[in-house]
Amino acid sequence: MQVKIVIIFLFFLLLSFSEAINTSHYLPFGQSWAADQLLPLPLGLGATYYMHDQIYRLDRLHLNLDWFTDDMTEGLSVDNQTKEMNLKFDIWVLPFANVFGLIGSVKGETKVDLSDIPAIDLNNINIKYDGMVYGGGLTLVYGLKNLFTTATITATSTRLNDSTSDMKSWVFTPKAGINVPGPFFLNGTALWVGGMYQETEEMHQGHIYIEQIQGNEEVEYEVTLGENQPWNYLAGLCANLTRRWQLELEAGFGERQHAIASLVFRF
Repeated sequence: MQVKIVIIFLFFLLLSFSEAINTSHYLPFGQSWAADQLLPLPLGLGATYYMHDQIYRLDRLHLNLDWFTDDMTEGLSVDNQTKEMNLKFDIWVLPFANVFGLIGSVKGETKVDLSDIPAIDLNNINIKYDGMVYGGGLTLVYGLKNLFTTATITATSTRLNDSTSDMKSWVFTPKAGINVPGPFFLNGTALWVGGMYQETEEMHQGHIYIEQIQGNEEVEYEVTLGENQPWNYLAGLCANLTRRWQLELEAGFGERQHAIASLVFRF
């Protein structure tokens, strides 16, 4: 909760100073390469909400039990839900290249279903976590009249409040779309379709309980998880509310379902 408050505070603090900054006369570098194309304002400050629901791949599960073997984990079901709120700052350094950094808060839950392990009654591993996420990336763009393609690479690391947990990921997102003149109050809208390739490594340590005749016994576990299906499809839009304000919405489909909402101020 404190991280979210800090993110909101920083967003409005930076926003209050942004009107005094005028960088469009020297950024991006190489403006002449864009010929008569209208370039976006070079700096962006955005608040983004992201969530996903997906099935994980179980890479490793260790239970501190003498009889437990690795082959008992085959076919176990793992579900993950994650919610993230971040503050993102980006710069168009070239007409076709945008670099960005982000910091935010993340909250999630991962469930490992142990009901299919034979010979003993195990409770499921239910991991709830929260913490801070930070990272950065690069977007490359190519446009021809009203058509465009983009490719974005993002790398993030997560500092969770639980010191026994760790999460790292990188994401590749190719998109293709069209710019549509805006009706009414809009200054134009970009529509796109594409895909998201995500590689995540998530590791947790903890304990669960098993039911014995003499009572419950505490069992330590270590679990490492990854993407079951790295690719999913997506569709989205960016509405230019004004020259400075943009609203971005995106939805992902497939084994991983995601949703993104972002409000960006450019200056």
